[in-house]
Amino acid sequence: MPALILVAELPQVALDWTGQARACLAPQAAARSPPHLALFRHLPGPQVEALARDARRLIAGTPAPRVRFGAPAIRERAIVLPVTSPDLARLRATLADWWAPLLLAAEQAPPPLHVTIAAGLFPAMVRAARATLSQPPFINRALAVPALAGFAVAGDGSPWSPLFRAPFRG
Repeated sequence: MPALILVAELPQVALDWTGQARACLAPQAAARSPPHLALFRHLPGPQVEALARDARRLIAGTPAPRVRFGAPAIRERAIVLPVTSPDLARLRATLADWWAPLLLAAEQAPPPLHVTIAAGLFPAMVRAARATLSQPPFINRALAVPALAGFAVAGDGSPWSPLFRAPFRG
């Protein structure tokens, strides 16, 4: 069974902008997965029902966490939007505690939160692409995350398959 990735869905304004930017800069990635904010990248697919139940239980009745996006940045061979969210970081930490026996070593520590616009680019391509990006209109605004979502990821480049969605309260 494919691995599971757990993401925080992007607020609509961020989803629209990142979707357009990804379609221009990384059309193959855009065809494979929606713009997303990954919380866990390698969860065991056979545990999908238990993982979905845990995610729903944790956020039941929880107000939508707020996120703030930074300006597009270069990280290694990628262009990313850095994200800060103490609320989302706390939710991730709780899930990491609950799921500790299921996590790979790399998933134990919280990753720097970000949305990848384009990855696997040569350095000159990254600089040129970053120079062509307009500033997103939502930079430094607090935006609400609508839901957590789980996707099956086959690892062969095929499109992600949605498995579950756990919405936050308004």
